[in-house]
Amino acid sequence: MASRKRKSPYSHDETLLGQELLDALASMRSDPKYSDLTILCGHDSYAVHRCVVCTRSDYLAKASDGKFREASTHTITLHEDPALVKQMIEYLYTLDYQATPHIAAPNGCVPDEDMVVEPSEVRRSPNDEETPPLLDISD
Repeated sequence: MASRKRKSPYSHDETLLGQELLDALASMRSDPKYSDLTILCGHDSYAVHRCVVCTRSDYLAKASDGKFREASTHTITLHEDPALVKQMIEYLYTLDYQATPHIAAPNGCVPDEDMVVEPSEVRRSPNDEETPPLLDISD
């Protein structure tokens, strides 16, 4: 006799549960209470959670877990455009970010509208050691 799965009275709509989890992660981003890693970029400092950012970024995981100074100090300094780092952290916590065309390109140039990378275009390059940290995020 085949066993039938009994629907739990506590079952919820998976879409609602997924959204609830995303909302909880997004709220963690603004609350440093349980953060265990600091990301520094320019004058900005982000209290982040390794369980979130390191599981989403191989670069941050390697810096945080390796035999690097960052692993013992729990601080990672990024020498990137601070606006891009802010967007990266937003994406790691929310799976989305606000694309802004005003971010300065190299040499202080302002990129054309068609140069702005939309969140749906951000993809991970698996096993690519040269992938810059801002593109090394999973979807």
